[in-house]
Amino acid sequence: MSHTGLSELSVWAPIKLKGETVGALRLRESLQSLQRTVWRVMALASLLIVLAIVLASRVLRLVQRRAHRAPALDRGAGR
Repeated sequence: MSHTGLSELSVWAPIKLKGETVGALRLRESLQSLQRTVWRVMALASLLIVLAIVLASRVLRLVQRRAHRAPALDRGAGR
């Protein structure tokens, strides 16, 4: 049987001898290092997303400026 909380994982199993339970084995492991790793990865991913948005914004602004400055080709053509 196992139990998982927010801070630890606990697993136990009965120890049987000739069909009779003579004890139990319980293992507990802290999940704190896993939580720290998940938080670090989330923080890094968030930072990368923000940087990507800022970069995309600047590139888009540059493209828009160049498009605005470019001479209008064929304006009024066919009129």
